Formats: sequence, structure tokens, C-alpha cells
Amino acid sequence: MSAGREDEYLLGVVRELYKELGYADEEMAGPSSGWRRASQAGLWGDRDGEELVPRLREALAKLAWIASGESEGDEREKQAVRAALDGAELVMRAEIASNRPERIGSHLPGFAFTVTFMGLGRDRAIELSRRAAQLIEAGPSEN
Repeated sequence: MSAGREDEYLLGVVRELYKELGYADEEMAGPSSGWRRASQAGLWGDRDGEELVPRLREALAKLAWIASGESEGDEREKQAVRAALDGAELVMRAEIASNRPERIGSHLPGFAFTVTFMGLGRDRAIELSRRAAQLIEAGPSEN
């Protein structure tokens, strides 16, 4: 699968998780720029896969926002989600820096869990993580 096609597939998996949480309208509002912005942008150079990082971070930020009832919660919750998003971003960038951007998808279930934990609680976040793993395992349909 080409890098561009895989990127779109990973973003599609996150959008599918929005639906799992009952949120189908991608055009509606989303979280603040504090959650969406890539905190490490520009520090890692221009490598293959780099363009996916801010797009996937933004998609994960929206997933966290949906999981939190379309709210960013109190300051403690905001900080926890921001830390989870920063962690996901660092893992993505580490895979890119190690010339393994194809491994980013294998981390998506963990990303889904960590960014939704505060909003959904452990059990529901685990369910969502398992659903992400199923979608990744299934791969893109050849339609």
C-alpha cells in the first residue's frame, strides 16, 4: 500500500471510531488548537511520513473531544489529554525518525485508548481500542 493510501486509511480508522461513539458529522466543531496542534512540528526534519503526524494528531484530538462529550473538561482533564496527544505524536515521530513510518498504524489502538481514557473511562476506552485494532487488522477494503 502506498504511503498516501495508508495515511488516508489510518485517518479513516479514527473517523470510524468517531462513529463508534455516536458522532457522525465530521464538519461539526472540534477541540481547541491546544489539543490539535502538533507540539513537535519542525523539530524532526523533512522525512517520509512526516505529513501524517499533524493530520493524525488532529483526528485523535477530535476523538478525545468526542469521547469527553464534546468538551475538553476541567484543567486536569485538558492536561491529561494533551499529554496523551503529545505522547502519540512523539511515538509517531520516533517511528518516522527510525525509518519505520509503516509501523504507525500498529500504535493506533494504543493511541485511541490513551486519548479517550479520561472521557470514556477504562472499560469503554479498551473497547474502542479493540475496535481500532480490528479495523487495522482488517486493512483497507479494495473497493
